[in-house]
Amino acid sequence: MIVALFVPGTRFAMIARRSAPVARSIIMIMLLLGGSLSVFSQEVPPADVAKEFGYLWVQDRGGRFEPMNTLSNEVVRKITKHGKYDSYSADQVLLGMIIYPDVWQQKEMFKIKHPELHRMTGYRGEMVSFNDMMDSTGSYILSELVNQAYSKQVVNQSELDREVIKLDDRLNAFYLVQSGGLIRIFPDQGAENNKWASVSEAFAGQMTHQADTMKNVFLRYITALQIGNYGASGIYADQLYDNQLRSEVLPQASKKKMEIVYNKINIFPLLARLYGIFGVIMMVLSFLLVFKPKKLYSFLFKVGVIHLAVALVIHTVALAIRWYVSGHAPMSNGYESMIFVAWVTLLAGLIFVKRSGYALALTAILAALSLMVAGMSNMNPEITNLVPVLKSPWLTIHVAVIMAGYGFLGLASIMGLLSVVLYAVLTPSNKTRLEEVIQQLTNVNHLTLIVGLYFMTAGVFLGGVWANESWGRYWGWDPKETWALITVLVYAFVTHMHRIPGLRGSF
Repeated sequence: MIVALFVPGTRFAMIARRSAPVARSIIMIMLLLGGSLSVFSQEVPPADVAKEFGYLWVQDRGGRFEPMNTLSNEVVRKITKHGKYDSYSADQVLLGMIIYPDVWQQKEMFKIKHPELHRMTGYRGEMVSFNDMMDSTGSYILSELVNQAYSKQVVNQSELDREVIKLDDRLNAFYLVQSGGLIRIFPDQGAENNKWASVSEAFAGQMTHQADTMKNVFLRYITALQIGNYGASGIYADQLYDNQLRSEVLPQASKKKMEIVYNKINIFPLLARLYGIFGVIMMVLSFLLVFKPKKLYSFLFKVGVIHLAVALVIHTVALAIRWYVSGHAPMSNGYESMIFVAWVTLLAGLIFVKRSGYALALTAILAALSLMVAGMSNMNPEITNLVPVLKSPWLTIHVAVIMAGYGFLGLASIMGLLSVVLYAVLTPSNKTRLEEVIQQLTNVNHLTLIVGLYFMTAGVFLGGVWANESWGRYWGWDPKETWALITVLVYAFVTHMHRIPGLRGSF
C-alpha cells in the first residue's frame, strides 16, 4: 500500500500528477501517524481558597489518582451540564456543596424535561433543586420510578425511564459529594489495591487504621472555612496534603500541575467554535475565488490557513497533554476517539489545501462537528485508567491507523456531498467554472479515498493482531469487526468504480 503511493504509473501517481505534488505531504502524514475573582458569599469560599482545595489529591472510583480540581470539574459538569455554575469555578462549587450543604440543596441545578417529572415536582419549571426531589417527609420522590426503570432491560426502557435514570445519576453525584462518599482523600495504609478512604468511610470508622487522625484535621478544615478563618484552613489543607504525600503510589507532581492547566483551559469547545467559524468563512472565500477572484479573497484565505494550522498545533499539544496525564494514548473511549478524529480530519485538510481550498474548509467544518459531538452530554471527557484488556501497544497502533482512515474517508464523504450539490446547480452560464471546481474536488477526493482505504484496511488487520493478543483470537465476527470489514469492502468498491463500465466518470 505504501509503495503504491509513490511508484510511477499507479492511479494515485497519475491523479497526483494531474493536480499538484503531494508525495511530500503523504510522507509527512505517514510519519506523523506512525510516531504518533469571585465575590465572597455564604455559598462558596473565595476563589483562592477553593483553588488551594483543588490541589489536593483524590482517588476516583476507578482507582485513578487525580487532583481535586479534576473531580470538581467532573461533578459540576455532570450536575449542571456546564464547566461552572454562575460565576463560580468548579472548585468553589464543590467546596461550597460541602461547607454550605443547606444552601446548595436549595439551588435549582437540575434540569428536567419530561412532563411527568414536571408534574411530580409541582411544575416548578425546567430547573429544580435537590430539595424539590424530596417530599414533605424527606423521602425521595423518584425512588419508585428509579426502581422500575432499572428493573427493565435497556431496549424496553421508555423515554421517562431514561430521563429518570439520568436525573437520579446526577442527584446521586450531588448526594455523594455532600455525604463525603466521593471525596476519597485519606491514604489507608494496608488497604487492598492502594485504595484510599473517603470522608464518609473515615468518619464511619471503616479505615484499616482506626488511629488515623487526619479525619479530625479535615473536620477542622471545614469548620475553619465555615467561619471564614482562611489562615487556619490553609494550615489544615497543608497538613492534609503532606499526609497524602506519604503515599508511594501518587503520580508525579508535574502531572497534577499539567492536569489542572488542562482542566482550566478546556480547549476543545473553543477549538470547535474556531474550526466551525473558519470553515464556513473559508468555504465562502473558496467560492468567491472561483466566481469573483480578487487578491483580497486570496489573502484572507491564506490568513485562514495560518489560523487553522496554529489551531491544529494547539489541538496536538492538548492531545499530548492528555496522553501524558493519563499515561496512555488518548483513544480509549468515545470522547477521546472524537477529539482524535477531529485532529486527523483537519490534518488531512491541511495536507490537501494546495490542491483545493475546499478540502481545508470542509475538514474544518467536519472537525468542528466531531468536537461538538465529543462535547455532547452522552460523551464522558473524564480521564480514566485503562482496563487490563486495553493495555497493549497494539491498541494504540490499531486505533491510530483506523481513525486516520476515518478522518480521510470523512473528508472524502463531505467532498463528495459538495460535488453532488455543485452538479445540481450547474447551468449553461456557470458550467465552465463549476466543472473546473468539480474536477478539482474529484481529483482530491480520489487521492483521499485511496489513502483512507489504505489506512482502514491496515487498521482492520492490526485490530486482528490486537484481538489475538487480548482475547486469543484474530477474528470473532462481532459487530465492530463485521462493520469494519463492510466499511473496507464498500470503500474498496467506490475506489475502483472507475474500472466499471457504466460507472466511469466524475459523477
